[in-house]
Amino acid sequence: MAAAFRATIDDDFRLPVRFGAFMQGTEQDRSTFTDGAITRDTMGVRLSAEPEFIFMQRNNNGKISEFTGFAEVRAGAGPTDVGDNVDSEEGYSFTLDYEFGLRYKFDFGLLTSLSWVGSKYHVGTTESYNNLVFFGVDDDFQGVMLTAGYRFKWWQLSTPRGAWHYMGENPTRKPTYAFE
Repeated sequence: MAAAFRATIDDDFRLPVRFGAFMQGTEQDRSTFTDGAITRDTMGVRLSAEPEFIFMQRNNNGKISEFTGFAEVRAGAGPTDVGDNVDSEEGYSFTLDYEFGLRYKFDFGLLTSLSWVGSKYHVGTTESYNNLVFFGVDDDFQGVMLTAGYRFKWWQLSTPRGAWHYMGENPTRKPTYAFE
């Protein structure tokens, strides 16, 4: 669940900004660990911004299709519980992700995109109070991503007072608040 603000600067540019929960879990499993797999569970906050430039937009009887270019940057941080079958410690973690590419939305709701993505996930070494330390990890990756999805009709919060109304297929060209 995240709160989002979608600023529409003009007819060709929009800038969604999202703020919400950051939850991530990893497990490091090796048969050589005598105390079992090491798990790292993080719960914190995340902020993202996604500038998007509209190259082409077409209205077909109230249904919109569009071709856009976008770039998204996401950052999240929070406390982490690190442990195995015997011991548990507290630490911290953060993530920094980016994505940029091209997106096409068909007028019947199908979304497709081709993008370059990268992610950096860091969990720091724990500070022990009982002489046990879990060493930190740095995971990162980057590569090409091809995505497809379907856009359903959303409920949208249209005023700061909290009045709900149904958006339907016709997008507005003004700043709005929404829950994702």
